[in-house]
Amino acid sequence: MMNPRKEWFSLAIQDRALFHVALSHAAGNLGLLRQRGDSAESLMHRMEAIRIINERLNDLSCGIGDGTVGAVASMASYEVSDFLFGQFWDEAWMHN
Repeated sequence: MMNPRKEWFSLAIQDRALFHVALSHAAGNLGLLRQRGDSAESLMHRMEAIRIINERLNDLSCGIGDGTVGAVASMASYEVSDFLFGQFWDEAWMHN
């Protein structure tokens, strides 16, 4: 049986866009733990991932690979969880 975590990590170290997304998530999560929000490193890696994705989408002759799809899906997932986490903390803060 395939281990999704290993497969994702393997793809992340082979694909530039997904690698920058992973670094952005790691830096963003560290910022959340420190209650500081997104760090400059998180934003820099996110912007680099977006730049790479846009570059790929502008040249469709190469096709859209698993790394690009994974990078977009991972960024979308992170944004949704960041939004939901923010709502949770806003509500918790209001009730204290």
